[in-house]
Amino acid sequence: MNAGCQVIDLAEYQDLRMIVRANIRSFLRHGTAKARGAMIESVAAVMRKYGKKKMSFGSYEVVLGQDGDFYFPLIRAKRVTKGCPRCGREKGLLYISTQKQDLLGPRDLVTWGCRDCGEIFARWDPNERSGKRCLK
Repeated sequence: MNAGCQVIDLAEYQDLRMIVRANIRSFLRHGTAKARGAMIESVAAVMRKYGKKKMSFGSYEVVLGQDGDFYFPLIRAKRVTKGCPRCGREKGLLYISTQKQDLLGPRDLVTWGCRDCGEIFARWDPNERSGKRCLK
């Protein structure tokens, strides 16, 4: 008996990780609104179907968010750098989300995806409240 323990089928979990990762990489590769929408729907559907509220990957994690009946994946970077930690790219990145808004300060913590190598990371960028715009 597993009192209070969850039994995980490792092969199934690896398949789920592969599906989620592939959808996120496809979004990064294509970078379109249509690819973003498909990624959001697919990742949320897979996570809901298999009861996953959080999945961890090397440099990021995906948390299932909810607003009423709408479910969506929150992609949160684990690493804060000035540019892509894998290939060094600093411009031409794909905006994923704002992880932390500094309402009184000049910078926000923004999650970015590198279209060249697929790495996901965060960096502190000037917000619009500071009068400066971030060059993507």
